[in-house]
Amino acid sequence: MPEPSQDFEQLLQPVLAKLSLRLTSGQASILSKHYALLQRWNRRVNLTSIRSPQEIVERHFGESLYLAKVIGKAKSLVDVGSGAGFPGLPFAVARPDVEVTLVESVSKKATFLKEVSRPLGNVSVHEGRLEDLQECFEWATMRAVAVPDLLPHLLRISTRLALLVSREEVARLEPDVRVVWQENVSVPWSERRVILIGKASSGA
Repeated sequence: MPEPSQDFEQLLQPVLAKLSLRLTSGQASILSKHYALLQRWNRRVNLTSIRSPQEIVERHFGESLYLAKVIGKAKSLVDVGSGAGFPGLPFAVARPDVEVTLVESVSKKATFLKEVSRPLGNVSVHEGRLEDLQECFEWATMRAVAVPDLLPHLLRISTRLALLVSREEVARLEPDVRVVWQENVSVPWSERRVILIGKASSGA
């Protein structure tokens, strides 16, 4: 049976090819360790309900790396409800030029994030709720979180949003004077998932 790192490397290559993305051996190694730790911790902490290695690599790592391509020049990004580290950790690996903060209120998940982010000098972990965060960031991102409920808090700490959501979730979003939704970018490997880009309106 192949080691988790070997399995990951084989699955990652077609993902990188599809994204036309090149990583250094050091970056690939950090992602591989993230994958191995995720597999180990998931048996007791339930970091993700996805169990298929291919789906983990495509859905979690692939989407996160794609976000790193979609977001252009940036200085800082906050990943809200980071959980197993997606999309924030792979984003930080691919974009060492961006300071990334991972926000996670569940203590065990925050501990996992601190462990897996140790090799990264551009990552910090905020163990607590978004509502308690006082810093401001250029971009805010999140996935699998209730957008309408958290929108006021997101716009308090950031003027630009990049949300990994389904097309159904986009359709359910009601018009809001506080934010202008600019576009949604289709995610590779999925007809349902998109990256929804938004910007705080001038009157927000």
